[in-house]
Amino acid sequence: MEIRNYPMAEALYIKYCKSHNKRALHEIYKQEDDYNNKAACQIKEAYLPGNTKEAGLLEAQENFKKSKSEFAAFAAMMCEEELKLIKHQKQLEDKLKKDFLGLTLNETLEKLLSLKEVKLADNMKSEYKVPDRRYWWLRIAALGKAKDWVGLDKFSKLKSKSPIGYEPFLDVCLEHGNKFEAQKYLPKVRDDEKVKYLVQLDLLDEALLHAIQTKDVDGLEYIASKSLSTRHGEEANRLLAHFGGR
Repeated sequence: MEIRNYPMAEALYIKYCKSHNKRALHEIYKQEDDYNNKAACQIKEAYLPGNTKEAGLLEAQENFKKSKSEFAAFAAMMCEEELKLIKHQKQLEDKLKKDFLGLTLNETLEKLLSLKEVKLADNMKSEYKVPDRRYWWLRIAALGKAKDWVGLDKFSKLKSKSPIGYEPFLDVCLEHGNKFEAQKYLPKVRDDEKVKYLVQLDLLDEALLHAIQTKDVDGLEYIASKSLSTRHGEEANRLLAHFGGR
Protein backbone atom coordinates (compact mmCIF):
# COMPACT_ATOMS: atom_id res chain seq x y z
CA MET A 1 0.00 0.00 0.00
CA GLU A 2 1.44 3.35 -1.03
CA ILE A 3 -0.33 5.07 1.84
CA ARG A 4 2.03 3.33 4.27
CA ASN A 5 4.69 5.80 3.14
CA TYR A 6 2.62 8.57 4.70
CA PRO A 7 2.11 7.64 8.37
CA MET A 8 -0.21 10.54 9.21
CA ALA A 9 -2.42 9.88 6.20
CA GLU A 10 -2.47 6.17 7.00
CA ALA A 11 -3.48 6.85 10.61
CA LEU A 12 -6.31 9.13 9.47
CA TYR A 13 -7.49 6.56 6.92
CA ILE A 14 -7.49 3.79 9.54
CA LYS A 15 -9.46 6.04 11.88
CA TYR A 16 -11.99 6.66 9.12
CA CYS A 17 -12.27 2.96 8.30
CA LYS A 18 -12.91 2.06 11.94
CA SER A 19 -16.12 4.07 11.79
CA HIS A 20 -17.19 3.78 8.16
CA ASN A 21 -15.53 0.88 6.34
CA LYS A 22 -14.80 -2.23 8.39
CA ARG A 23 -14.03 -4.32 5.31
CA ALA A 24 -11.30 -1.91 4.21
CA LEU A 25 -9.95 -1.88 7.76
CA HIS A 26 -9.63 -5.66 7.77
CA GLU A 27 -7.89 -5.49 4.40
CA ILE A 28 -5.35 -2.97 5.73
CA TYR A 29 -4.53 -5.16 8.72
CA LYS A 30 -4.29 -8.21 6.47
CA GLN A 31 -1.86 -6.57 4.04
CA GLU A 32 0.23 -5.21 6.90
CA ASP A 33 0.26 -8.58 8.72
CA ASP A 34 -1.13 -6.71 11.71
CA TYR A 35 -2.64 -9.78 13.34
CA ASN A 36 -3.23 -8.22 16.75
CA ASN A 37 -5.34 -5.34 15.46
CA LYS A 38 -7.20 -7.61 13.06
CA ALA A 39 -8.03 -9.95 15.93
CA ALA A 40 -9.11 -7.03 18.12
CA CYS A 41 -11.54 -5.92 15.41
CA GLN A 42 -12.93 -9.43 15.11
CA ILE A 43 -13.54 -9.64 18.85
CA LYS A 44 -15.30 -6.28 18.88
CA GLU A 45 -17.51 -7.29 15.96
CA ALA A 46 -18.24 -10.69 17.51
CA TYR A 47 -20.10 -8.98 20.35
CA LEU A 48 -22.25 -6.78 18.12
CA PRO A 49 -25.98 -7.65 18.07
CA GLY A 50 -26.82 -10.23 15.43
CA ASN A 51 -23.28 -11.57 15.08
CA THR A 52 -22.13 -15.05 16.06
CA LYS A 53 -19.67 -14.80 18.93
CA GLU A 54 -18.10 -18.19 18.36
CA ALA A 55 -17.16 -17.50 14.73
CA GLY A 56 -15.62 -14.12 15.55
CA LEU A 57 -13.71 -15.45 18.54
CA LEU A 58 -12.35 -18.39 16.54
CA GLU A 59 -11.11 -16.06 13.80
CA ALA A 60 -9.57 -13.75 16.40
CA GLN A 61 -7.88 -16.68 18.10
CA GLU A 62 -6.31 -17.79 14.82
CA ASN A 63 -4.97 -14.30 14.15
CA PHE A 64 -3.53 -13.99 17.64
CA LYS A 65 -1.77 -17.32 17.09
CA LYS A 66 -0.12 -15.89 13.96
CA SER A 67 1.29 -12.97 15.92
CA LYS A 68 4.69 -13.19 17.57
CA SER A 69 3.99 -10.97 20.58
CA GLU A 70 3.66 -12.24 24.15
CA PHE A 71 0.35 -10.40 24.45
CA ALA A 72 -1.02 -12.37 21.49
CA ALA A 73 -0.35 -15.70 23.20
CA PHE A 74 -2.27 -14.53 26.26
CA ALA A 75 -5.08 -13.09 24.12
CA ALA A 76 -5.41 -16.36 22.19
CA MET A 77 -5.75 -18.20 25.48
CA MET A 78 -8.47 -15.75 26.60
CA CYS A 79 -10.37 -16.40 23.37
CA GLU A 80 -10.13 -20.11 24.09
CA GLU A 81 -11.47 -19.58 27.61
CA GLU A 82 -14.38 -17.48 26.34
CA LEU A 83 -15.25 -20.09 23.71
CA LYS A 84 -15.19 -22.78 26.38
CA LEU A 85 -17.47 -20.68 28.61
CA ILE A 86 -19.97 -20.13 25.78
CA LYS A 87 -20.08 -23.88 25.12
CA HIS A 88 -20.55 -24.54 28.82
CA GLN A 89 -23.34 -21.96 29.06
CA LYS A 90 -25.19 -23.56 26.15
CA GLN A 91 -25.04 -26.89 27.96
CA LEU A 92 -26.40 -25.26 31.11
CA GLU A 93 -29.26 -23.70 29.15
CA ASP A 94 -30.17 -27.10 27.72
CA LYS A 95 -29.99 -28.74 31.13
CA LEU A 96 -31.64 -26.11 33.33
CA LYS A 97 -33.86 -24.28 30.80
CA LYS A 98 -32.52 -20.93 32.04
CA ASP A 99 -30.65 -18.13 30.24
CA PHE A 100 -26.86 -18.16 30.70
CA LEU A 101 -25.39 -16.95 27.41
CA GLY A 102 -23.80 -13.53 27.67
CA LEU A 103 -23.00 -13.82 31.37
CA THR A 104 -19.47 -13.53 32.72
CA LEU A 105 -17.95 -16.47 34.57
CA ASN A 106 -18.72 -14.82 37.92
CA GLU A 107 -22.30 -14.11 36.87
CA THR A 108 -22.70 -17.70 35.69
CA LEU A 109 -21.53 -19.00 39.06
CA GLU A 110 -23.80 -16.54 40.89
CA LYS A 111 -26.79 -17.73 38.88
CA LEU A 112 -26.03 -21.40 39.49
CA LEU A 113 -25.71 -20.76 43.21
CA SER A 114 -28.96 -18.77 43.27
CA LEU A 115 -30.63 -21.78 41.62
CA LYS A 116 -29.09 -24.00 44.34
CA GLU A 117 -27.11 -25.87 41.69
CA VAL A 118 -24.10 -26.02 43.99
CA LYS A 119 -22.60 -29.16 42.45
CA LEU A 120 -22.62 -27.58 38.98
CA ALA A 121 -21.08 -24.40 40.42
CA ASP A 122 -18.42 -26.42 42.24
CA ASN A 123 -17.54 -28.22 39.01
CA MET A 124 -17.22 -24.91 37.14
CA LYS A 125 -15.10 -23.51 39.95
CA SER A 126 -12.68 -26.41 39.53
CA GLU A 127 -12.71 -26.41 35.73
CA TYR A 128 -12.07 -22.67 35.42
CA LYS A 129 -9.64 -22.57 38.36
CA VAL A 130 -11.62 -19.93 40.22
CA PRO A 131 -9.64 -18.88 43.33
CA ASP A 132 -11.03 -20.07 46.66
CA ARG A 133 -11.32 -16.51 47.96
CA ARG A 134 -13.51 -15.35 45.08
CA TYR A 135 -15.67 -18.46 45.21
CA TRP A 136 -16.23 -18.15 48.94
CA TRP A 137 -17.47 -14.58 48.48
CA LEU A 138 -19.93 -15.82 45.86
CA ARG A 139 -21.15 -18.70 48.02
CA ILE A 140 -21.65 -16.47 51.08
CA ALA A 141 -23.51 -13.82 49.05
CA ALA A 142 -25.82 -16.44 47.51
CA LEU A 143 -26.61 -18.08 50.85
CA GLY A 144 -27.30 -14.71 52.44
CA LYS A 145 -29.55 -13.60 49.59
CA ALA A 146 -31.50 -16.85 49.94
CA LYS A 147 -31.55 -16.38 53.74
CA ASP A 148 -30.32 -19.94 54.02
CA TRP A 149 -28.84 -19.56 57.50
CA VAL A 150 -28.45 -23.29 58.06
CA GLY A 151 -26.57 -23.55 54.78
CA LEU A 152 -24.40 -20.57 55.71
CA ASP A 153 -23.51 -22.16 59.05
CA LYS A 154 -22.59 -25.44 57.34
CA PHE A 155 -20.52 -23.62 54.75
CA SER A 156 -18.59 -21.75 57.47
CA LYS A 157 -17.47 -25.15 58.78
CA LEU A 158 -16.51 -26.55 55.38
CA LYS A 159 -12.84 -25.92 56.07
CA SER A 160 -10.88 -25.60 59.29
CA LYS A 161 -10.29 -21.94 58.38
CA SER A 162 -12.13 -19.64 56.01
CA PRO A 163 -9.85 -18.27 53.24
CA ILE A 164 -11.54 -14.86 53.58
CA GLY A 165 -12.02 -14.80 57.34
CA TYR A 166 -15.37 -14.79 59.11
CA GLU A 167 -16.23 -11.11 58.83
CA PRO A 168 -18.10 -11.70 55.52
CA PHE A 169 -20.38 -14.16 57.32
CA LEU A 170 -21.38 -11.47 59.81
CA ASP A 171 -21.68 -8.88 57.06
CA VAL A 172 -24.14 -10.96 55.05
CA CYS A 173 -26.24 -11.71 58.14
CA LEU A 174 -26.37 -8.03 59.04
CA GLU A 175 -27.09 -7.05 55.43
CA HIS A 176 -30.18 -9.24 55.50
CA GLY A 177 -31.26 -8.17 58.98
CA ASN A 178 -30.41 -11.28 61.00
CA LYS A 179 -28.45 -10.18 64.05
CA PHE A 180 -29.15 -13.45 65.84
CA GLU A 181 -27.34 -15.49 63.18
CA ALA A 182 -24.55 -12.92 62.97
CA GLN A 183 -23.63 -13.54 66.62
CA LYS A 184 -22.64 -17.13 65.77
CA TYR A 185 -19.56 -15.88 63.94
CA LEU A 186 -18.38 -13.33 66.53
CA PRO A 187 -15.91 -15.69 68.25
CA LYS A 188 -14.04 -16.17 64.96
CA VAL A 189 -13.80 -12.50 64.03
CA ARG A 190 -10.38 -10.82 64.23
CA ASP A 191 -9.80 -8.93 67.48
CA ASP A 192 -9.27 -5.63 65.68
CA GLU A 193 -12.71 -5.97 64.05
CA LYS A 194 -14.64 -7.31 67.04
CA VAL A 195 -15.64 -3.97 68.61
CA LYS A 196 -17.16 -2.77 65.34
CA TYR A 197 -19.34 -5.86 65.07
CA LEU A 198 -20.33 -5.81 68.74
CA VAL A 199 -21.54 -2.24 68.27
CA GLN A 200 -23.46 -3.19 65.12
CA LEU A 201 -25.10 -5.97 67.12
CA ASP A 202 -26.07 -3.49 69.87
CA LEU A 203 -23.83 -5.29 72.36
CA LEU A 204 -22.35 -2.08 73.72
CA ASP A 205 -21.33 -3.36 77.15
CA GLU A 206 -19.43 -6.19 75.50
CA ALA A 207 -17.90 -3.76 73.00
CA LEU A 208 -16.57 -1.53 75.79
CA LEU A 209 -15.27 -4.48 77.78
CA HIS A 210 -13.44 -5.91 74.76
CA ALA A 211 -11.93 -2.52 73.91
CA ILE A 212 -10.70 -2.14 77.50
CA GLN A 213 -9.25 -5.64 77.68
CA THR A 214 -7.41 -5.29 74.38
CA LYS A 215 -6.62 -1.57 74.81
CA ASP A 216 -8.24 -1.01 71.44
CA VAL A 217 -8.11 2.77 70.96
CA ASP A 218 -9.62 2.55 67.47
CA GLY A 219 -12.47 0.51 68.91
CA LEU A 220 -13.14 3.10 71.61
CA GLU A 221 -13.16 5.84 68.99
CA TYR A 222 -15.64 3.80 66.97
CA ILE A 223 -17.95 3.45 69.98
CA ALA A 224 -17.69 7.16 70.77
CA SER A 225 -18.29 8.20 67.15
CA LYS A 226 -21.52 6.23 66.92
CA SER A 227 -23.02 7.95 69.96
CA LEU A 228 -25.46 5.10 70.32
CA SER A 229 -25.77 5.66 74.04
CA THR A 230 -24.82 8.64 76.18
CA ARG A 231 -23.44 6.38 78.88
CA HIS A 232 -21.38 4.29 76.48
CA GLY A 233 -20.22 7.33 74.54
CA GLU A 234 -19.10 9.12 77.70
CA GLU A 235 -17.31 6.03 78.97
CA ALA A 236 -15.53 5.55 75.65
CA ASN A 237 -14.37 9.18 75.67
CA ARG A 238 -13.18 8.88 79.28
CA LEU A 239 -11.17 5.79 78.41
CA LEU A 240 -9.75 7.46 75.32
CA ALA A 241 -8.46 10.28 77.48
CA HIS A 242 -6.95 7.71 79.84
CA PHE A 243 -5.25 5.80 77.01
CA GLY A 244 -4.15 9.04 75.36
CA GLY A 245 -6.37 8.58 72.33
CA ARG A 246 -7.93 12.02 72.73
